[in-house]
Order: sequence, then structure tokens, then C-alpha cells
Amino acid sequence: MCWLFHFYYEVVVPSSWNGLATEVARTLNLVRVLRTVVLMMSLIALLGACSLPQVSAESRIFGSLTLEPLGEYVIPADAAFQQTSVTGLKGLAYNRAQDRFYAVATGQGVSNPPRVYRLALDLAPEGIGGLTVEDVTLLEGPTGELYTPEALEPGGLALTPQQKLVVSGRGELPSVQVFEQSGRFQEGLPLPERYRRDGEKGVQASQGLATLTISSDGERLFTATAAPLLQDGDVGNRLLHYLIGDVKPLLISEHVYPLEGIQAGAELAELLCLDTPGTFLALERDGQGGSRLYQISSAGATDTSNLVGLQNVTEIAPLKKRLLAQLDTDLSTMSLGPSLPGGGRALVLLSSEIDQPGQLSLFRLTASRA
Repeated sequence: MCWLFHFYYEVVVPSSWNGLATEVARTLNLVRVLRTVVLMMSLIALLGACSLPQVSAESRIFGSLTLEPLGEYVIPADAAFQQTSVTGLKGLAYNRAQDRFYAVATGQGVSNPPRVYRLALDLAPEGIGGLTVEDVTLLEGPTGELYTPEALEPGGLALTPQQKLVVSGRGELPSVQVFEQSGRFQEGLPLPERYRRDGEKGVQASQGLATLTISSDGERLFTATAAPLLQDGDVGNRLLHYLIGDVKPLLISEHVYPLEGIQAGAELAELLCLDTPGTFLALERDGQGGSRLYQISSAGATDTSNLVGLQNVTEIAPLKKRLLAQLDTDLSTMSLGPSLPGGGRALVLLSSEIDQPGQLSLFRLTASRA
């Protein structure tokens, strides 16, 4: 009997324990698998409930901007400063360091040559409280003589980080010129020959370089024609992209701006660089007494800097645009301003013709997540 006792405990019992251990291990493995499955299903359900909003390709390109009107201010037709008429303002720029705006005015005879005003605007969420003209600068040509209205028809205005004045010419002599704060001519930027008015090519009358804007880092300058070049037909305007800053100004690319309502007399009035590289605000005059604001992107646009004319050229991808606002005022220029209480930045738009009352319109421009 002793040998049977030893056999039971040394052989039978250990075999039973091994089987039990195997079953326990299988059960534990099954529990782990089920636990993993439940965890994964819970995670999937959670992600489904908290899924990120779908963002369209257009929203990724342009982002999301909102525009809120805050108020208007009328500039009298007889507004004057130091024997000059404060009308016919065509370009507007903001100096953040001074908290002042600058405006370039069209020449009006000997007493009102092309000039730049320094303006103090009282901006608030309630609107524009007032406007004070603080200074006027008369612009000189390369020879030191004052520019005449025939020699320079100002279009756009921008300020460099070095506080230089940059003025574009929209007349039959298109140009981009840099001036000291005193008005003394410093240099002109290179301009392709195809822009020079000559018979069947070049800018249209008074439809030259109407816009001017500089990137926030001060390294890039953009200007564009008010209407298509003569040799381009109705294909679109030309936008030029210069590299500036600490280097000799260099034209590095050119793109087609798709202008709406060319046959109705529309024109591109102004461009503003936004914080995201390659994005802009564009102001168009619709030719019918109103204006349109667009968001613009250069993403995927064709470089046309090697094309003298655009007619009969296929596969040109123009700048992309998205309508931001339709306005019932015929506006001539615009500028971003300071940050406003409550968020967003001031966007100041200006309507001004020679010897006519002008109008400043203040908006809150806010960028939000798409």
C-alpha cells in the first residue's frame, strides 16, 4: 500500500495540478483579451464622440476671418493743412511704432503736388472719434525737384521697418519708389519693360501700380496693377513680388490676380499682407459705386514673370480668392491698424476723391480657428 500512496501523491496529484494550472492560464488569457477588446471599443466610441471638426481645403488655405463694422467718419471736402487740400487720398499705411497713419495724395496742380500726410486717428470700439492731420511731406524726384502730378500719379503707400516711405505710381509711368521721411528720393525698384506703356502693351491709362503692401517682417514687398496690362486682355491683373530688406530690391515672382467685373470697369484698389505668408486682403472697386473685400492666397499660383502677354496662354493658375464682404461704398484704399479692446485689429478703409468729401470706415478684423 505504501508504494500506491507514493504513486498517487507523486504522479496523479501533480498531473491534476498541471491541468488545473493550464485551465487557469487559459482563463486569464481570455480575460486579458476581452479586457483589451472592451478597452479598444471604448476608445473608438470616445474618439467618435469627440471627433475633430472637418475642415475644408478652402478653410485650410484661407483660415477664418470675420469683419465687424464699427463706425464711419466724414472728411470735409474743404479739409486743408498747410495750404494743401486733404482730398484725393489714394494710399494708406499704419506706423505701429508711432501709432499713426500715413496717406499719399494725388497731385492737384502746383499748390498740391504729390504728397504724404501723417494722420492721428482716434479709434475705439465705438467708431472713429476724430482725425488730426499732423504733418505733410512733399515728394521729390531723383533730381531733387518736387514731383509734378504728371510725373507721379500715386497709387499705393507702404512703410518699411526703417521708416522709409514707399510709393507706387498708377499712371502711364508705373513705378515703385522709396523716399526718406523728408520726401527725398532714395531709389526706384526694378520694373519689367512689359509694364511700360507703349502702343499695344503696358499699363492702361491711370490703371498702373495701384496697390502696395509689405510683409510684417519687412522682407517682402507686393504691388499689383489696378487692371490688366494691355497685352493681357481680360485674363487678369499682374501682382509683383519683390525681395527687399537688407538686400538690393529684387523681383522674384509674379502672379495673375483674377479681377471680378473687368468689363464693368472694376479695378483692384488695394492689397494688404496678412500674418500667414502668401495670404492677403484685397479691396476691389466694382465699377458700380460699391466695393468688395476678398481673402487672397498665392498657394499653387503660376509664376508668370517670364510671360510678356497672357492671352492664348493655357494652364495658368491664378491667385485663389474668397469673398469676405460686399460693401456699398466706393473705396480707394485700406490699412490694418492697432489691436482693438475686446480683440481683433482695426481695419480702416478710405474713400477719397479730389475736392470731394472723404469717408473713413472702421471695422474689427478677427482671425479665428477654422
